[in-house]
Amino acid sequence: MGEGEQDTLSGKAIATGALAGGAVIGTYKLIETLTKKVEAGEPVMLDPETLALIAAMAVGIEESSRGVAASVSGINTLLAAVGEPPVVGAIEQIPFSHTLTPGETLTLREHAPFPGYLTFVTIHWPDGCNARVDVAVVHGLTQFCPRENYLALNDATPTYEFGKRIHVDDHEEIKVRLQNRGALDHTTTVSVIIEEG
Repeated sequence: MGEGEQDTLSGKAIATGALAGGAVIGTYKLIETLTKKVEAGEPVMLDPETLALIAAMAVGIEESSRGVAASVSGINTLLAAVGEPPVVGAIEQIPFSHTLTPGETLTLREHAPFPGYLTFVTIHWPDGCNARVDVAVVHGLTQFCPRENYLALNDATPTYEFGKRIHVDDHEEIKVRLQNRGALDHTTTVSVIIEEG
């Protein structure tokens, strides 16, 4: 492959990544806007084409996260075939989402798909939460995000980075504790990224 071809491929990869990132942000914003309208008691009218588009974007985002993990695995297989060390282990997103009713407290549970490190946690609080929706993330018996108490924000989607400090065993339970101290329903989403290792 010539130098020009390599640049073209790199440009395509960057453009594809940008489009995928834009789709994720766009889908979150669209769902957030519609959720705000529903929570405010406003009617939401969606034609079948729009509903199909939202569903397709959601499926695309889920498939993209699986595709990243599959691509990393494929790259590592190719590197092993030529005697090179792997770039990185498999990476997988563990999603949690629930619409909390006023006063509701609950714990969502998933299991680590392989041994590794919990490297990132992203939490989304829609507008209107007003720091009254509490979130804590736990692995096994250890709460790590935050170390104690809960996080509670409004109209925010922070990502917390943990590097290689939080190790989990294969099939170890990962929990998200949620509590709604507000007077309205709120849909909170938590994404935990695990890297094999």
